[in-house]
Amino acid sequence: MFDFIFQLLIALVPIIFITVFIAIIVSKVKKVTREYLGMTPSQTMKLIGQGIKEEASTPKPITSLSEVYMPKIRRDFPSMSYSNMETLASNALIASLNAIESKNTQGLLKVSCSNSLVNKVQNIINGLGSQGEEEKYDNIKIHKCGISSYQKRNDEAIVIFEFSLQYEYKKYKLGKLVSSTRNNGLIGAAYKVKLS
Repeated sequence: MFDFIFQLLIALVPIIFITVFIAIIVSKVKKVTREYLGMTPSQTMKLIGQGIKEEASTPKPITSLSEVYMPKIRRDFPSMSYSNMETLASNALIASLNAIESKNTQGLLKVSCSNSLVNKVQNIINGLGSQGEEEKYDNIKIHKCGISSYQKRNDEAIVIFEFSLQYEYKKYKLGKLVSSTRNNGLIGAAYKVKLS
């Protein structure tokens, strides 16, 4: 009987030690969050969660030097307006995301995308397919757009647009959801699109 009680006590010592250790850590965390943040750990975690959600819907910063480059672009292309170029670039971006989602690049040809862009998107589609993965982009919304650079050389002019956008995102592997924005949350992203 004494051996049984002794073995039981030996078995309980690590459990008691771990419980005391966890209680000390929880006490320290509570003390630190109250002392430095003035709130409980649960309030702190709720605030962090709200911050993450707000960060996803806050437009990502982009470089916009449109005002600097527009006089040069207007001089070089008097028949092409900025809004037309922005529309071409945004259509190419959204068509690229839709092509990745549908696993088909035909939509890129409808918006006059270059063979280079079609090949890049096809490579992304092939890469995802080889891993048994699919990506879905829903509720795409563009926040900001601007020209980040402009170069003109001989017969070619290149305008780089930067876009700040958000969307709902889901990733599937072998038909099973492996990653998504939770509760219809959004992901903020920034992309560059080259118009030449």
